[in-house]
Amino acid sequence: MEQKILILGGYGNAGFLIGRLLLQESNVQLVISCRNLSRAKKAADELNRAFNTNRVSGKRVDAYVLTAVPVVACLLQYLNGNIRRTGLWFQANLVEPKQFFDDIERLGVGINVQFK
Repeated sequence: MEQKILILGGYGNAGFLIGRLLLQESNVQLVISCRNLSRAKKAADELNRAFNTNRVSGKRVDAYVLTAVPVVACLLQYLNGNIRRTGLWFQANLVEPKQFFDDIERLGVGINVQFK
């Protein structure tokens, strides 16, 4: 199965360097994403040229949903009484994992976990 990796903010220093490393060390497909489509495409073109490949594409992605949805899923458990302590910084330690991921999918974000 072909692997595809989404790099959020891939035109920035850290994201761009991670993209270079992934291209150098693997055969994955990369999607460089940010809120500015022209920056994403420019970074993708630069990586494709540097590695003489076409494995990188640029997309406009607003990643807000990827941060907001887990918080909402945590709040759902807090509101239904499963979490009895306050503080969202505890969310990874307090939530019931199956319900958490079920709620994330119910909110419209698909989850696909693979263990090797």
